[in-house]
Amino acid sequence: MRLLLLLALLLATATAAAQPAPRPDGIEMRAGSAALRVTALTDDILRIQATTGDTWPDGDPWAVLPAWRGRSVAVTPRPDGFATAALRVAIDPASLLLTIRDPSGAVLLAEAPGGAPALPGGGFRLCQSSPPDAHYVGLGDKPGPLDRRGRAFVNWNADAYAWQEATDPLYKSVPFFMTLRGATAYGVFLDSTWRSWFDFGVARADAVCFGAAGGTPDWY
Repeated sequence: MRLLLLLALLLATATAAAQPAPRPDGIEMRAGSAALRVTALTDDILRIQATTGDTWPDGDPWAVLPAWRGRSVAVTPRPDGFATAALRVAIDPASLLLTIRDPSGAVLLAEAPGGAPALPGGGFRLCQSSPPDAHYVGLGDKPGPLDRRGRAFVNWNADAYAWQEATDPLYKSVPFFMTLRGATAYGVFLDSTWRSWFDFGVARADAVCFGAAGGTPDWY
């Protein structure tokens, strides 16, 4: 009984601590020491950043063209997030888990428990729900089947002479993948120069998880 009361108190505290801060181009929300910022660059492109401190990382993203830096569109505020002409963004105030829907309300992307904006040894981990009918393509020159489901990869440029199907990492890092479900598709680009990794259902059959050895989450 004491354990249940303690858990209830912790959940209530986390929910009460969440502080949504609407922005003209998105939203910020903080729960405890963690904070999430979602910015709409266009009606159908979002930038998602997270931090565990009081400040956001400075500097322009390395992998984004100058024409896109500082770009944004106005959004329509909603009680749990915001909407653009193409997307509806919702953030759970207790967990800061993100859900992105299309205008009809169908879920495109839903973050799953298990992610962490900061890990004890450094770096971070992000997890997204993986429906049974989802397929994953991308990461550039990686060996193996086109569908990455059921496989895990590391991005860290390395000399890989005479590589085989199981060789990983390879000589090129492309931290972008697409999720395909029927007629629906969306892409995820992780903007990180750190050693990164992508797990398409190996550690967890119900989730796609990815992260990096350092830095903070910054993805599109």
